[in-house]
Amino acid sequence: MQNSTTNCRFHLEQHIEAQVSRGVTPEEARRRTVIAIGGLDQQKDACRDARGVTLIDHAVRDIRYAARMLRANPGFTLVAILSLALGIGANAAILQLIEAVRLRSLPVPRAEELTEVRIAGGNGGWGVSEI
Repeated sequence: MQNSTTNCRFHLEQHIEAQVSRGVTPEEARRRTVIAIGGLDQQKDACRDARGVTLIDHAVRDIRYAARMLRANPGFTLVAILSLALGIGANAAILQLIEAVRLRSLPVPRAEELTEVRIAGGNGGWGVSEI
């Protein structure tokens, strides 16, 4: 906001200086500038409106272009959609599995009191243990 105020003020001063250099009094130059260009607040509003419309306009154009390209290349469109569907589906399935196995509490009373017992120095239950 401060930057746009500074820019607008700079342009107003430049316009006033140009008129003063042509022989107009500073007061008259300021009056003519405000009439010709408008006030500082009006210019800031105009700049803000132009930026917002341009952003939306560019987004709409990009979406139209993308849709046109997808219609022009049905093979690529099919591969892209299938890849996205497969990736999203695989991620959803893996997250559901992780939630079911690790995140939900066990369906037993006082599940927080369960412990795991292991033999110290064992090989984790694989192969033949040394006794």
